[in-house]
Amino acid sequence: MATMDVLSSSKQRTVVVMGKTGGGKSTVANKIVEIKGKEPPFIISAPTENAFSTRHGKVKECVEIEHVVLITDGCRYDVQVIDTMGIFDVGDRYRHKMSNEVILQSIKKHFQENVMSGINLVLFVFKDGRWTEEEKKTFDCIKNNFEEEISEISAMVVTCCENFEKCQRNEWIEEFQRFKPEVSSFMKKGIHCVGFPDTSTIKRSLREVYREGIEQDQEALRQLVYSSDQNREISKGDFWHKVAKFCVIL
Repeated sequence: MATMDVLSSSKQRTVVVMGKTGGGKSTVANKIVEIKGKEPPFIISAPTENAFSTRHGKVKECVEIEHVVLITDGCRYDVQVIDTMGIFDVGDRYRHKMSNEVILQSIKKHFQENVMSGINLVLFVFKDGRWTEEEKKTFDCIKNNFEEEISEISAMVVTCCENFEKCQRNEWIEEFQRFKPEVSSFMKKGIHCVGFPDTSTIKRSLREVYREGIEQDQEALRQLVYSSDQNREISKGDFWHKVAKFCVIL
């Protein structure tokens, strides 16, 4: 009976992942929905491995979406992860043939049709050591125009930190908070360092060590998703009017 109660009621979680192409955005999205083996958390349904494309330089559709249903600690979570086109892609290397208007309309249509219940978590993904002037300008645009809508549900995820010990990660975060207080204050859901290296390129003798770290970081991301119970509706017309007006580098 207890199992049926769990299955009959669920907690909805919608996660939007943003960041520059090549910064680990799609890898982070994959780790949230990726399931290997049959160990807890128990899975009802899940996508295949690497559901989101991670090939550098690939032109992404405006949005990619995957669902996973998890049962953990007696709770069922229906998790929807949305991997968006790189909003920080302002260089020629990643320029594509679609106009900003086409991209915007596609994203708007997707949110209005498929994210009616709102968003619980926005993850801004950055690669360790990469904070370019273009990224700064884009983030300033987001902060200045959308802080009221998404700051309370936003978190920063810093990738390529697999060689950092816990104390080094904490030091990195503290230093970032000192030098980028405006970014840190925007991320009300915190700053999180993760490392998801390609283990096939690592010496066999070290792979198990790295796998343990990957699993820990993956679980930390999931816990962040589980705990994000606030909800923001951003499908209204005024939100998208502001996007069209200010975020011209979508």
